[in-house]
Amino acid sequence: MKKYQLIVRIFLIIHLLSVSFCRPLVVLAGNLENTDQDDRKISFLQENQLIQTEDGKLYTTTLSNYITHSIHAALGETQTHQRNNQTIYVDPNAHISNIDIRLSNGVREYGWYGKRINNEIALCIEPGAALNLGNNSGYTVAERNTEQMKKISLIKYYGLMVSGHTLKKELMTQILAWEQQGITPLSISGVFSMTDYQTFKSAVMKNVNYFYTSPSFDKQTINLKVGESITLTDTTHAFSNYQSLPSFVSQGLSISKKGNQLTILANKNAEATSRVEFDYDIASTFQGVPLIYQHPYTQNMMVGRLNERKKISLTITVLKNGNARVRKVDETTKQPLAGAVFRFTTSDGKTKEITTGSDGYATWNDLLVDTKVTIQEIKAPNGYVLNATPQTVTIKANETTTISLDNKEQLANLKVIKEDEETGSKPQGASQLVGAVYELTDKNGTSISKLTMQDVNGIAQAEVKGLKLGTYYLQEIEPPEGYNLDDTKHTVNLTYAGQNETVALHSKTVTDRVIKGNVEGYKFGSRPLIPQTVFEVIARLAKEQQGVKPPLEGVELTATSHTTGQEYVQVTGKNGYFKFENLPYDTYTIEETQGVDGYLLIEPFEVTITEDGYTHFFLLEDKVIESRLHIIKVDEETGENIPYAGAQFKIFDT
Repeated sequence: MKKYQLIVRIFLIIHLLSVSFCRPLVVLAGNLENTDQDDRKISFLQENQLIQTEDGKLYTTTLSNYITHSIHAALGETQTHQRNNQTIYVDPNAHISNIDIRLSNGVREYGWYGKRINNEIALCIEPGAALNLGNNSGYTVAERNTEQMKKISLIKYYGLMVSGHTLKKELMTQILAWEQQGITPLSISGVFSMTDYQTFKSAVMKNVNYFYTSPSFDKQTINLKVGESITLTDTTHAFSNYQSLPSFVSQGLSISKKGNQLTILANKNAEATSRVEFDYDIASTFQGVPLIYQHPYTQNMMVGRLNERKKISLTITVLKNGNARVRKVDETTKQPLAGAVFRFTTSDGKTKEITTGSDGYATWNDLLVDTKVTIQEIKAPNGYVLNATPQTVTIKANETTTISLDNKEQLANLKVIKEDEETGSKPQGASQLVGAVYELTDKNGTSISKLTMQDVNGIAQAEVKGLKLGTYYLQEIEPPEGYNLDDTKHTVNLTYAGQNETVALHSKTVTDRVIKGNVEGYKFGSRPLIPQTVFEVIARLAKEQQGVKPPLEGVELTATSHTTGQEYVQVTGKNGYFKFENLPYDTYTIEETQGVDGYLLIEPFEVTITEDGYTHFFLLEDKVIESRLHIIKVDEETGENIPYAGAQFKIFDT
């Protein structure tokens, strides 16, 4: 027996020297007992060209890691619990013969077989250790949730399960799994090349790395208006490996995923703070803890699982409210107007009255999106015409929907009416109310307009339109014919006529005092009439001696207007005095309408009144009526003339 032990050791040394450049150094396990069982094991190792290291693992001394005889049957049962007596099946049909792989740990895979555990693909995590074709029993199983096992599981998932299984992919997945253990391929030849492997590796590791990469919008807070959508693009491209449907989504959000893009739409039922979550897309059959299958002699294996519930989340701030606003401006200047009152009425019946400020705005804030709001002016700013036309706006999320309503400034029309201060609209004498000229100035003294009075339906008037409301001054600068100039500076207040009036109508009546003059004088006779008494005779003789003509009392004089025909009557007093006072501007005919017996009436004459206050003075003399009297003396009985000289007659005044 010792002879055999020596032979085995010599063989082992020679073999190790021959493969030392590519194999880890192995030694034969401790001295074997000198028993028949030991002889059988040694014989099995020799027949199958196996060596056993100090840890008990078996390695082939050929280019292949696989033997045809059952290692488990030859070397005996391992001390395991029945439930851990797991079997690794090396499938003779899952074979790639044309492959030669040299690994950095010295192992060479010349020909390769796929491994199965309960019909599930298993990966070797101990390259170089021997396996026999068919069943390899006696394995114990344990969970191994390390980062290394998790990464190898991901490699298996993206190398085989997602992309679809082929034997070449399975082998390349195996090589990539070894790389996670620090064992890299030095050369590959056969059914695929090193270039083919590197291409495969790049594609698989891209997806593996996505697992460890958070999408660019993970844990972000997104502001989203109701009724609007937003599309987020993941710049890391990791989002493409998340499930197509969210694992959680708040009410009122519509979610659509396409590759690396996520589209979110919020409706008005969404909560102000909403949430969306996506789980990483791992098939349910692959979820769990990685399993390690271990054996004291043969290759250790693993079955990939992934139990990490990787997910991402986004917070959506749903902007549900908006504002309705109106701006009130002057129609012409577009300047803001304060003091306008607007009634806001929502589509659900709520109302609110809001007054514009100095900026011209009236705003109702925090109205629900899609609410329709009707805005109507109910009170115009002072000095403006009401614009009662309603307008309707629809509330948009996180926006202020603004309309602009202009108001027409209320202007004024000023009508100036000219009247006689005594007779109103009817002028006196030959005077005229038309033709008067007035100047209108503003409060600063700036001339606004000159108005000339004209006849409108018998009224002397003038009108100026389109005046701004305010204080003005009106002053006559040219009087009409027959009137005195009125130098009064009249104040005119053009006030607001209320919001329902387009134009404020104002009128101002101004009066003038007509030019008036006087006509006075004395009325006397050319000489006295026949005295009636002795006293009259004496008085007459005295006056004749003094050259005094007798005043005529009771003479009626009438002044008749040439224009109106109006008559003014005066009767002379005791001393013959008369006076026509305050005759309006005109030309008058003055005539003696009732004289004194014995005197002739004077011829009518004209007087023109053109200067205010001027008195025309006249001395009017009535001629004594003189007649020749021829007296014939006749016979009372015969009627014949009696030629008789010297007869005296006495004549009496009747």
